[in-house]
Amino acid sequence: MAANAYHRYKGVLLWLIVGILGGIAVTTIILMQRREIVEDVKTIKEEFNPQADATLGKIEQVSTKNGRTEWRLIADSAEMVEASNRLKLKKIFVTFYVKDGGEVYLTAKHGLVDTSTNDIEVTGNVVVQNEIYQMTTEQLRYRDQERLLTSDSPVNLTDGASALAADGMQYDLEKNRARFTGNVAGLFSKEFLLQ
Repeated sequence: MAANAYHRYKGVLLWLIVGILGGIAVTTIILMQRREIVEDVKTIKEEFNPQADATLGKIEQVSTKNGRTEWRLIADSAEMVEASNRLKLKKIFVTFYVKDGGEVYLTAKHGLVDTSTNDIEVTGNVVVQNEIYQMTTEQLRYRDQERLLTSDSPVNLTDGASALAADGMQYDLEKNRARFTGNVAGLFSKEFLLQ
């Protein structure tokens, strides 16, 4: 009889130990998952602008005047700050539509849209191109009222055969005409000069 009680006691003790170890394992797993969630929340909080009224994933914005689409903007993410009428963007792609039916494309790492004027400022690996030319710079502004792209940073323009560098530029989307400012230097092919 004593041997039976000993075996029962031993069995209960074994199950108790297994239960405790299982409880420790489950608690450890839960705490590790909770820690990962807390780390993710910390990362999100660090990236989130506390002044932002809203944070959005991929967005698309279209500007039209008199029934005509003037530009279409796509960004990977956006933060809206209503107090300053600003939309802060990351990874931007803008298509500007010109009157002759052509399109001008702009890409940049970062940007701001003034939601009251539709003016756009972009920075970081800025590229502007159409079917012939490609221009690079580090910062660019678009003034919606005048449909004017301007840069006070150095710009480089190429068509594949010719190249031009300048201290700054203005590109009128209505007239499809660019004006380069400051020190301007270029290397032109014969085909470019004959156009």
